Amino acid sequence: MAMALRSADDPRQLTLLPFDGATYIPSSDGSRLSTQFYRVLLLMSDSRWRTLAEIVTMAGGTEASVSARLRDFRKAKFGGTPDAVDRRRRGEAKRGLHEYRLAAEHTGALLRMARGDK
Repeated sequence: MAMALRSADDPRQLTLLPFDGATYIPSSDGSRLSTQFYRVLLLMSDSRWRTLAEIVTMAGGTEASVSARLRDFRKAKFGGTPDAVDRRRRGEAKRGLHEYRLAAEHTGALLRMARGDK
């Protein structure tokens, strides 16, 4: 029986989120991805702009995995919408550096999904 996630550091209280894909193995990946989803969500819930590197430093993971979680925030099955995450360039355009923020109006729905709330 899944229980709601109340602490990002306590996988015993984790609601496994509906991840999928060709390489997804629930027994290997479910807890890890759901915990990372929640850690990134808690960090980004303040709606501050951050680069992928800054998110990795504060929430853990890799830039690729953090980028995937930000994409997850835009998916309906996780409680998000396509406009849940804002993106803009930081600095000179030729650097190709972007920063991201979670739109404040989407935080509640994403947190409810992550915690397993109805």
